[in-house]
Amino acid sequence: MSQPFPLFAAPLAEASGYTGAGPCEVCGAEADERLRLDGGSRIVGPEERPAPHRDAAVCVPCLRAGQVAFIRDTEFGMVLWEDAVAGRTHGVPDLRWADGFPLTEPNEDGWVSVEIPPMVLLELVRTPGYQTWQGERWLFCCGSAMVYIGRWTRDDVVRHLPADPEAALLAIFDGAEAWMWQHGIDDLAIDFHAFRCRSCDRVRGHTDMS
Repeated sequence: MSQPFPLFAAPLAEASGYTGAGPCEVCGAEADERLRLDGGSRIVGPEERPAPHRDAAVCVPCLRAGQVAFIRDTEFGMVLWEDAVAGRTHGVPDLRWADGFPLTEPNEDGWVSVEIPPMVLLELVRTPGYQTWQGERWLFCCGSAMVYIGRWTRDDVVRHLPADPEAALLAIFDGAEAWMWQHGIDDLAIDFHAFRCRSCDRVRGHTDMS
């Protein structure tokens, strides 16, 4: 089926919690593709309640309709359903700058939340996550969440900047180091998760080590 998520452009089968055919926990209909509801998921329609059991899964139409909210982790802190509604992240310690987004005052523990329009965060929490070893870290650009475009290989980096792919790797991926390119990124136990901005087409990403 075609990819229905504006913020997830990788194959849906690469999403975290992707599972095959079965009943949807929300609508009860049989679906060919579903996404498992993890411990932090919430069913927010038609009535709000936590995900009931570990094998529960939601169909794509119900997720797109906003019937379910996942917890998404971002570079500015986690986003729970209630955070998305309030238009802020859950916060990170000692944050000083957030790419132009307003910051809240630090709480008593020094955690700072980032104020992001609810429509942006609500779209994010009804988007599938991506498979990682160390945990996802959704990125932002131009006032919005970026689009996850998948795990990049050497060929992807070369296509992005044929003249100097090593420089492209270092510029794009937080955590990338020169030795990674020199040793061959396809041969390492490291994933390179890439995102693209919907406004300026910039590509950003982060490394993820097993």
